[in-house]
Amino acid sequence: MKRSSRRAVQQLRRDARKQRKRPKDAVLHLRIEEETMARIKAEAKARQMSISDLVRGHLAKHFAPSEKESDQPAFLAATFAWADVVVAQETRCAKCGKALPGQSHGWLAQGPPPPTRIVCGTCYDTFQTEKQLAPTGQEEEVADVK
Repeated sequence: MKRSSRRAVQQLRRDARKQRKRPKDAVLHLRIEEETMARIKAEAKARQMSISDLVRGHLAKHFAPSEKESDQPAFLAATFAWADVVVAQETRCAKCGKALPGQSHGWLAQGPPPPTRIVCGTCYDTFQTEKQLAPTGQEEEVADVK
């Protein structure tokens, strides 16, 4: 192989390595239990992805920037029915993350998939108030059922 060809191949390899590397904002080191690590490894293997990508994705999803107060999550906009429920076991509000202990009241938002979600009374009231204040462009007839 000619010397110029070898240099070109080496340059292509260097360029490819640079493109594969992603900039890192920060590095997180942590200690976790062996059982947890085994579950993470198994999940990453099942999804055919690296452990780093799996963990990074979950962290990004969990700590995503919060929505503005006036903006509602998509599942609330798609909700077609509400049910006042007693929570059987501890859960969290799907909107604000507030803990809802077992035997407390919550509101079940029923709509298209993703599955139904529970919101706390504060988020339910806020949603109902914003819905009433939002201009719809047409008047709706509402039947008062009691």
